[in-house]
Amino acid sequence: MGRLISHFDSGLLGASLLLPTAISGLPSKKQSFHRGNLAPSSVRVLPNKGTVHHDLCTPRRNNPPNSPMPIDSDFAAALEAHSMEIDEAIAERLENYARILWKWNEQLNLTRHTSWDLFVGRDLRDCLQLAPLLESGEEVLDLGSGNGIPGIPLAILRSDIEISLAESVSKRANVLGEIVEELQLPIPIYGARGEDLLEDFRFSTIVSRAVGSVAKFCGWMEPHWTNVDRLLLIKGPKWVEERNEARHVGALSKLELRRIAAYPLGDDDESEGVILQISRGKRNSD
Repeated sequence: MGRLISHFDSGLLGASLLLPTAISGLPSKKQSFHRGNLAPSSVRVLPNKGTVHHDLCTPRRNNPPNSPMPIDSDFAAALEAHSMEIDEAIAERLENYARILWKWNEQLNLTRHTSWDLFVGRDLRDCLQLAPLLESGEEVLDLGSGNGIPGIPLAILRSDIEISLAESVSKRANVLGEIVEELQLPIPIYGARGEDLLEDFRFSTIVSRAVGSVAKFCGWMEPHWTNVDRLLLIKGPKWVEERNEARHVGALSKLELRRIAAYPLGDDDESEGVILQISRGKRNSD
């Protein structure tokens, strides 16, 4: 079925430290963990070519926090170039994630986005568009997580939701376990296919980026809709072709597809990223 690669709870988040474990099989129900006294992160994207505001509250701690270290000047320049303004403490954690990811990328091919401009303009942009679409308290699965995007940045941006990562390629799943441990994030990592994981787990939302076409995703999900409320799929400019293909093969006949976010990718006005919501229903719209 799969295995739990890592279930880490950080003492920095007001909870005891649990060492990563490897467990054969999947538990019969979703495990819970304490997230500590942190409110949702502070994130604001300045208006630029259709981008939106994300007004989340700032971190809250019992004791005054240590002053964050200044973020890398190139990272700060990339944020400014893409009109993104992020709380400094949160930006520091995102920078740390990128550096750890790039370190592991030297040993295992995880990402081609190895510059601050690509990380901000491609990876972080998608995550910032996705973050406000999730409700507080949701149990979210990043399916086919690969390098941890969007799941790990979401966990940094939105500490009020429960994030789990699923990655069926064992080498990548093990690396994800190492990354979340080093970041001290309370994220379970499951070395399993999504179809197997959904036999035993229930999630309110599944998020995914660059895993499969809309038609394939709907096919995978067909037997498991009792264990998930909706899909949020991050797609690029070819999303219309994928939607039309899914309609043609009947994959959307009993489902509702909605485009709930659209945003430009880079400086090309014709290159559009979208977030598609798919849920059970009879109506099919853009």
